[in-house]
Amino acid sequence: MRWMICSLGNGTCWNGSFEVYLRIEELLCPLNARLRQLQGFGGNFFDYHLLTEEYVKEVRQTIDDALASCVLDEEMEYHLVFLYEVYRGGNIIMG
Repeated sequence: MRWMICSLGNGTCWNGSFEVYLRIEELLCPLNARLRQLQGFGGNFFDYHLLTEEYVKEVRQTIDDALASCVLDEEMEYHLVFLYEVYRGGNIIMG
C-alpha cells in the first residue's frame, strides 16, 4: 500500500509505503503532542484529505525539530527532508 502527500502550493509530492509513513508518524508524534490534539482534517479534495494550515505548520515545525535533534538513519532523513519541502509549500492533500 502506498501513501501520497502533495502540496498544491509548490507542486511537490512525497510518495512512500504506508509502513514508512507509520515510522515517520511514530518518530514525529512524541516530539510534538499537539499533532495528536490538533484537528488536521480540513475536508476532501476528490479522494484525498485536505489538511488544515495550522496542522501543516505544526508538522513542518516538528519535522524541522526532528532533523535538528534526532539521530536518524539515512533513509528516514531523506524522507523527512523531502516531506519538509512538501509541507513548506502549503495546501497539503494526502491519501
